Amino acid sequence: MSERADASGPRYTAVLYFLGRYKLLTGSILMLILTTSVLESLSVAAFLPVFSSLLGSSEDQTGSVLAFFQDMAGLVPLSDPLVAASVLLMALFVAKTLFTVALEALTAYTSGKVLYTVQSEIMDRYASGQYQFFLDNRQGTLLYNGLTAPMAVGLLLLRGPQMTAFLLRVVTIAVVLGLIFPMGFLPFVCLGLLYYVLIHHLSRTVSFNLGRRRAAAGAEQNVIANELISGIRQIIALGVTGQWAKRFDRQTRDHAEAHGRLMGWMAIPRPLMEVSAVLVMLGFVLSIKTLSPGDLVDLLPKLGVFAMALVQMLPALTSFGRLRIETMGLLPDVDLAHLAMTSLVPKRPDGTVVLDRLERGIAFENVSFAHRGREPLMKGVDLTFEKGKVTAVVGPSGAGKTTLINLVLGLFQPDGGRVTVDGVPLDELKQSAWLGSIGLVSQDPFIHNSSVVDNIVFGRNAHSTESVVQAAKTANAHGFILELPEGYDTVIGDRGMKLSGGQQQRLAIARAVLSSPEILIFDEATSSLDTASERLVQEAIHSVSRDRTVIIIAHRLSTIRYADKIVVLDQGEVIEEGSHEELLERQGHYSRLVASST
Repeated sequence: MSERADASGPRYTAVLYFLGRYKLLTGSILMLILTTSVLESLSVAAFLPVFSSLLGSSEDQTGSVLAFFQDMAGLVPLSDPLVAASVLLMALFVAKTLFTVALEALTAYTSGKVLYTVQSEIMDRYASGQYQFFLDNRQGTLLYNGLTAPMAVGLLLLRGPQMTAFLLRVVTIAVVLGLIFPMGFLPFVCLGLLYYVLIHHLSRTVSFNLGRRRAAAGAEQNVIANELISGIRQIIALGVTGQWAKRFDRQTRDHAEAHGRLMGWMAIPRPLMEVSAVLVMLGFVLSIKTLSPGDLVDLLPKLGVFAMALVQMLPALTSFGRLRIETMGLLPDVDLAHLAMTSLVPKRPDGTVVLDRLERGIAFENVSFAHRGREPLMKGVDLTFEKGKVTAVVGPSGAGKTTLINLVLGLFQPDGGRVTVDGVPLDELKQSAWLGSIGLVSQDPFIHNSSVVDNIVFGRNAHSTESVVQAAKTANAHGFILELPEGYDTVIGDRGMKLSGGQQQRLAIARAVLSSPEILIFDEATSSLDTASERLVQEAIHSVSRDRTVIIIAHRLSTIRYADKIVVLDQGEVIEEGSHEELLERQGHYSRLVASST
């Protein structure tokens, strides 16, 4: 197993960031780790008076660690030294066990809490972000950074304390061993340092790069899976499911290979440490027997403690090595979560002005707009949507029709000029109140995998059953809903796949009118429908448009001839406006569009 180290090594900025955010919890964990490690070392040293009592060592113990523990055992109200030493040993083990359980419980709680808060905070940042932010980023990447990457943060704050606890356990036991048996301290320290250097090298040059490769493949998996599921109808229809499956297979194979190699490296520390520890123990005993055979009997209690130290330290050292490799493999995902929490997510502007009702209308005043680095979609547009009137906007694809709607909704902000409502700039309005006065029906309505009633209510839980039914009747949807297997409680599948296009649009209209909005916007609401479905949707549109301010973006000109005003857009500019009859009389661009559509 070998991996070429990347020139860009691990950074610990993200780790310090998360440790700082949860410093109270991590501080408490560190205190428990320290207490547990001290108890661990004391419990190892407490074997010395037990072994000395059993083996009857004649070595002078004055001022030694053994004398200290014999004095402690003397506090136990029992006459037999062996029993007293055994009780002391048991008490230390019980205390160590209780603190270990407390440490594991607090660490697990912290890991879960961190996962919850990081995921929630990232999704809150996304939810308040500008629409343009989502256009500039791939959905699959956002989902990976917001849902999968935070799992590494939770795991890091679980593995990190465990790794620290194992390291401190080794250090404290080594210190006690040095006090009890200086002769055994040096080979033990040498073994530990060599092991640490090896693990440090492997974790930086292998596991970190494998973790980065795994994170990149995982993010790409999310992107491809999101595209496959979202576009499954078109993908099946074009017969290209195999290509999407191959793309996913390549990333899955890369992810699995990186994960498998990482697991393989994580398995190395245990057998390596076991062999090394046995060799050190046997070599040390044989060297004593060879160099000083007369001292072997007196050294038996200390050798017993040395053996117990190895028993305690061996799993700690192997676990430390494994967790070190695993933790370094988590750092790339931790970096992604840190980036999602700290990088700039432009927030939607929100003002303070709340208009009780629309008095005059919506005005575009010399409005221009372009996506970053691209040609303008709108150039100096002056346009008014009058209160209580139906205004239709037509024009070829790319003329700027949908951009105009996004500006009305506040999803885009003008690069030049301004959009006003009754003379108040749109960015000064309270967005929740402004959007609450608008009902939107788009070409591709978002129908989620829930019941009919849930899709009409759409999270606005203040509406009664009666108001939902009335909205459905107004939208010409009540009849087909009653014919569904469970009526309003029927679950209609992802993206409404169990409904026809016309049924989906009528549900969207019911959703739009449920809150009785003053303004209705229909963005190409009938462009993808057949003639029969279009007629039903048009009936619904005419029904809900009475006494409202209506904006219609239309592809089929037959659907907007009765509008009070028709605006013709071309290449981001208003080139004509007037009623259907007025525009036909001018024999201009609109009349040519009508002629070409018949």
